[in-house]
Parts: sequence; C-alpha cells; structure tokens
Amino acid sequence: EQLDALTGGSGFSFCDFAADRAGVRFANSATNSEEDAKAMQDLLMKEFVVDNFFPPVADLPENLTTEQFRKKYGSVGSQLYRQKISEIETRLNSCVALSPLRPTSD
Repeated sequence: EQLDALTGGSGFSFCDFAADRAGVRFANSATNSEEDAKAMQDLLMKEFVVDNFFPPVADLPENLTTEQFRKKYGSVGSQLYRQKISEIETRLNSCVALSPLRPTSD
C-alpha cells in the first residue's frame, strides 16, 4: 500500500489494506490445522455470506497520495495511523471466518 501512494501508483488505500489482512487471516484460519480446514469447509458448504469473510469498508480512506497520507496520518508509525489499523482489525474480528472456527480449550 505504501508503494501505491507513490507517484504513478493508485494511492494508499485502507480498503486494500483491510482486504490484504482479511486474506491473511482467512488463510491462517483455514490452514492452521486439519480441524480448522474442516471447520472452514463446513462453513463454506452451508452458505457463503460475504460478511463472514470481509467487513464493511466503504467508509475507509482510499487513493491517498503520499502528500495526502503524510498530511492526514504523518507516517505508518503515527498514533492516528495505528488507530485506523486497529479499527480495521476490530472490523475483521467481527467476521466469523477470520477467527478460529472451532472452540479452543483453555
């Protein structure tokens, strides 16, 4: 995403960042173990519901140039940027398929 913000890129997109994180979480959730893979298959066989795999993101900033990103967020280490990333992670946490699908024993 940082490269997209450079000249000639499409711009930094928090929506794309959310999609990247959703993909990583999906892969982890589906391949962590044989049991997790089976739970994901079961979920997918029941019914595909987009909200189980990806949260609403239409309100997230997109296509930010480097200048726009720096003006609004400063850097990727800034508090405002980390808050936006935390908000995205919270949204992803609400997606059933992006967290462990089977109960864990404590």
